[in-house]
This record gives sequence, structure tokens and C-alpha cells, in this order.
Amino acid sequence: MPRLFGLLLAQDGRFIDFAIDTDETHGVVESVDTWEDMTAVQDTSLRNRGFGAGPGAIANKVLRALNAIKVSNSLSHENNVP
Repeated sequence: MPRLFGLLLAQDGRFIDFAIDTDETHGVVESVDTWEDMTAVQDTSLRNRGFGAGPGAIANKVLRALNAIKVSNSLSHENNVP
């Protein structure tokens, strides 16, 4: 039974730990073993002594940048529609 697992960052800034069993093509979810909000334990500080921004802060910054690119691209496509 193939398994998908990891930590994802939702659009609303929450970090979700997950483990999902699927069929071989990952097209059918057979069970969800873990789906837990881990936001509280992520290091989202922008200033940590000795190394700067925490991994959670960096992930949030990347998410905001990707969302800005997505919005920018959708706006440019809307402007080209006759």
C-alpha cells in the first residue's frame, strides 16, 4: 500500500503533518493515518540568534512569494483577454 507522508504548508499558514495510504497510482485515498496541525511547534521566528529566520518563517516567505507570482500571472492573463 503506497504511502504519502510529510509536512505541508496550507494557504492559511498552518503546517499539517500527514500520512495517507493510497492505491498504486495515488488516485484513490484508502486511509488517512495522520492529519495533525503542527503549526505551534514550527519555528516561525524571523530572528533567531546565530542563524536568522527559522524554517517555518522561510516556508511562509516562500508561500507568500509563490502566491504573489500566481496573482501576478492571473492578472496579466485577465488583461490580455479581449
